[in-house]
Amino acid sequence: AKTLYYTHDLHHLRMMREAELLNDDGKRADAEVMKAKELKAISEVDSTILVSSAELEILRPQIPDERLEVMPLAYDVPGTLKGYEQREGIVFIGGAHHPPNTDAILFFAREVMPLVNKSLPNIKFHIVGANPPPEILELESENIVVHGFIEDLNEFLDQIKISVAPIRFGAGMKGKVCATMAKGLPTIMTSIAAEGLGIENNNDGIIADTPQYFANEIFNILNDKILWETISKNSVKKINELCGPLASQNQLSMILEGIDLVQKPKVGYDAIFYSGKFY
Repeated sequence: AKTLYYTHDLHHLRMMREAELLNDDGKRADAEVMKAKELKAISEVDSTILVSSAELEILRPQIPDERLEVMPLAYDVPGTLKGYEQREGIVFIGGAHHPPNTDAILFFAREVMPLVNKSLPNIKFHIVGANPPPEILELESENIVVHGFIEDLNEFLDQIKISVAPIRFGAGMKGKVCATMAKGLPTIMTSIAAEGLGIENNNDGIIADTPQYFANEIFNILNDKILWETISKNSVKKINELCGPLASQNQLSMILEGIDLVQKPKVGYDAIFYSGKFY
């Protein structure tokens, strides 16, 4: 049997980034233990699938003889018909119980929103994600709305003007960024949140790594309809080409063919996935 290891993200990279952010030696040690486990798993399979080209660049020099492939997270790309004038507010999406998301929400609420509210006192920051912990629930205020889980995220995002992804540690490809970009929602993100996406700044997304830069970019895009429309259109195109249904199907086909894992059509089957095509 052929075996593939789908990493989703490199856990040790996320853990080490958290350790460095907090300057925590205990967390550094935990990250090294996780790294040993992940490298061992990679050594025992026929092929390893990474979701980010950034992670491939990190791993390749360390294990040059292992078979490593990149397949970004697969996403439906619905786009949107709602325009600039029909929207308002800022959103962060992601389960708030996940440490990188908790940190991102608290960072944005405490360090970015006060700067934003100096120029935009009435704008609201919407926090969307299941199981928000007490420290997130306590942020609820006139300008911060904690929604928790939302059944129809597509409909909700069609009402919002800007998405933010102020992720300060993490790994892999950020699904929250792919989801908002696929909805044509201009997204302001940190460099870590942008990993693996090939973002062209002010074309298909905006990268910001400091509170003041985040606040400045929010103000700029909220007050520039042409910039908003440009990023909205190009973000949908970017996600469709990188990890839309067809792109994902083709990439998976190449990965399977690379380890000679190709299923031949059998009599009686209505359709068999074979080399990226249906027969």
